[in-house]
Amino acid sequence: MTRYSSLRFLFLCVFSALFATGCSVFEQKPVDVGSGEVKVTVPSSIKVIAVDTREVNAPSLYRGNYHVRMAPGIHTLLVQYVENWNTMDESGYIIKSEAIEIRSDFAAGTEYRIDLTTPQSRREAQQWVLAPDVRLASAKGEVKGHEIKGPVITTAADTDVVESLQALWQASTPEDRQRFRDWLETQQ
Repeated sequence: MTRYSSLRFLFLCVFSALFATGCSVFEQKPVDVGSGEVKVTVPSSIKVIAVDTREVNAPSLYRGNYHVRMAPGIHTLLVQYVENWNTMDESGYIIKSEAIEIRSDFAAGTEYRIDLTTPQSRREAQQWVLAPDVRLASAKGEVKGHEIKGPVITTAADTDVVESLQALWQASTPEDRQRFRDWLETQQ
């Protein structure tokens, strides 16, 4: 066998092996963000902005899923639909929804996923963001998310709880501050 024939034979063997395994070498494994016993599977078109006002460094994926991990308990997920609807003739056509809040009691060992009615075209996406349909699904059922109108307050992941409370206080309205004071008095 000549050197060229050997290389060709080697290439055919490697290609055949990849094809026979379903090209699993090229499959993208979901990225894990955070840590904890609770796993939430998130589609690439949804960006998790924060968990309990703490910013999440969500990956930017073209397709597929990623996982957000956290401790069990009651948490608020702040998510946003972000999808690139470019065509061959244009670039930078990204459609985003307002922030969407999902609050739930997350149990250890339970699998959760964020579901949405996926727009199939740019026109559908433009209409969809006007009334987004995002849900947290598990074996227990679904929790529907709701849009947040107005500013969204998040803090860096390394910010402590007191700094987070201070940021929320500074961003709140006088009415919200009074409601909080009233609630605080009932806690003592």
